[in-house]
Amino acid sequence: GPGSNLVLALIASVVLRLLPPALLEPTAEAALAPVILFLRVGVYLNVILAVFNMVPVPPLDGGNVVAGLLRGPVAEMYDRLRPYGFVILYGLMFSGVLTTIISPPAQFLLYWLL
Repeated sequence: GPGSNLVLALIASVVLRLLPPALLEPTAEAALAPVILFLRVGVYLNVILAVFNMVPVPPLDGGNVVAGLLRGPVAEMYDRLRPYGFVILYGLMFSGVLTTIISPPAQFLLYWLL
C-alpha cells in the first residue's frame, strides 16, 4: 500500500542523493541520464500513488482506514458508500477536486525527498 510506495520513493531519493552532484548537472555524462530520470520518476510516481491511495474513498486504503475509525451509524452510512466509490473517484478526478486534495501533501513529500 502507501507505506511500500513511500519506502520505494525514499530508496530512490537516497540513491539520487548518494550520486555525486556533478552527475546531476545537465552537462553530465549522457549515459547516466536515463538512470537519473528513472530514479526521479520513481520518487514522483511512488509519492503520487501513496498520497492517492490515502484519499478517504472506500475502494482505496484511505477509505479502509476511515471505515476502521468510524463507529455506529456513521460507520454504517459510510459503508453504504462503498458500491459508489469508483463513481466518487471519477467525479473527483473529472472535477479537478482530486488534484486539489492530492497536490499539497504530494508537493510537501516531493520537496522533502528531492
